[in-house]
Amino acid sequence: MIMKCIAIALAIVALGCSLIAAYYWFKSAGVEFPPLLTTAMGDFDPKMKAANAKTAKLNRKAAIWTGIASVLGTLAGVISTLS
Repeated sequence: MIMKCIAIALAIVALGCSLIAAYYWFKSAGVEFPPLLTTAMGDFDPKMKAANAKTAKLNRKAAIWTGIASVLGTLAGVISTLS
């Protein structure tokens, strides 16, 4: 019985992690990008670099939370199967 409770708890935590990941993916998709401009030297506009950096940071967080959710979900499934 205790193993089933642990599996359910892990599944609930995995769901929470998945929702956090979805939030970061959503925020990443909403980053405003300026029109594509280059400087005389061919470099991207600093505003474009900042938008890219912000998107990358949000995507990284989302990927980490997705990985955590996957591990927890797998553990929940294994524990549920073994109990």
